[in-house]
Amino acid sequence: MMKATGKITLMALVAVALSAAAARPADIKELRARVVEVASKIEEATSRRINIVVMPEFKADACVFPDGTVVITSGLIEAADSDDELAFVIGHELAHVIGRDFGQAALPAIIRPDKLTRKLAREIAADMGGMYVAEKAGYNPYAAIRILTRIAPDFDTFFEHRIDVMTLYIKHVASPAAPLPEP
Repeated sequence: MMKATGKITLMALVAVALSAAAARPADIKELRARVVEVASKIEEATSRRINIVVMPEFKADACVFPDGTVVITSGLIEAADSDDELAFVIGHELAHVIGRDFGQAALPAIIRPDKLTRKLAREIAADMGGMYVAEKAGYNPYAAIRILTRIAPDFDTFFEHRIDVMTLYIKHVASPAAPLPEP
């Protein structure tokens, strides 16, 4: 999660995204429309306002600002094979904003936080929050494992631990009505 202080940082980021978008406006417009559609279902399910900014960037990445602005790269949108996966990404980022009240309460029941770094604890809490939010909005929470399996192994040193905790979440918390993901 990227931290920002003040509206100037957000406006600068948006300006960079918009100026870079000039290179591929049609593609960015289509990608943003896809994400906005998913985000609108999450807004309805959570009663939280979400603003989507798509940044033209090959790298799969996303971040959130305290006001609910989710910045997601075109590379991450293109890496998402389904709206279920996008719902997890948006939910994960949104969970960072709500994280202090969602994750800290749920974490001790599943893992021992004293064994984790603070950053990993926040990421795991956001993973669980993302799965919860995705399911609440009508998406398949199991898609979280699929997208993380594709994008996280290259840069996330705690990838396997996060997947283990997500698997526990699926077994013990997520709705049994959702179908298991295919390998």
